[in-house]
Amino acid sequence: MLSGKGVLVTRPAHQAGNFSKQLEGEGAIPILFPTTKIVADPVGKTQLLHSLTNLKQYDWIIFTSQNAVTFFWEQCEKSGLSSDHFKTKKIAAIGPATKQKLNDHGLTVNAMPDIYIGEEIVKSLGELRNQHILLPRAEGARTALVDELIKAGAIVNQVQLYKSVTNSPEPETWQNLEKEVHFVTFTSVSTVEGFFELLKDRALPYLQQRFVACIGPITADSLAVHGINTQIIAKSHTTQGLVEAMKAFLANTKLNG
Repeated sequence: MLSGKGVLVTRPAHQAGNFSKQLEGEGAIPILFPTTKIVADPVGKTQLLHSLTNLKQYDWIIFTSQNAVTFFWEQCEKSGLSSDHFKTKKIAAIGPATKQKLNDHGLTVNAMPDIYIGEEIVKSLGELRNQHILLPRAEGARTALVDELIKAGAIVNQVQLYKSVTNSPEPETWQNLEKEVHFVTFTSVSTVEGFFELLKDRALPYLQQRFVACIGPITADSLAVHGINTQIIAKSHTTQGLVEAMKAFLANTKLNG
């Protein structure tokens, strides 16, 4: 259990709710400090609308985040498309949360990797030579997935629907940093970059005085660039996996009592 332990949640505010509930279920005290926020890319929205008018050409649609699903579905609704229009399309999701988001919109997921990292998706898709793929994603997303798809012979149309930008926390949100925080959690590279951009010279000593927990190795690598050694990396790259990793760490440290 994480009873009584303060956990700083740095993910965007609109995504913090479920993670906070998971933490509270273990007795932890979630402390919100969203370092980024998600904004739409107007150019990408226009590009997606065009792609949706040519939906029949795509064999696969790949989603690498819940945000991608949200922005994608907004444009589907504007185009008058329903889940019925995707019955003949194969859909891939990076992990269970993204899969659930797709299911919520009535979309069936045909493939999901065992390891919830972008490039791992390719292994679950089968033969890709000359397959047309629609990839709605974030601006500045890692290129590894696209590189692997192209290497496999796929024809990829990337549409940058949104981007993560550094948040502008309210004064009361800044005060959350002064609360008793045992763990600082990061769920993406962008949350790491936002944290360091907001705290500047204060970021490194703040993290050095607390336990740092990451949702996966890519996020941990981004912290290493800033000189932080991540003590906790989730084996299952989900928020629930992150909670379980913190519990396991806690059971083996003096912090637990």
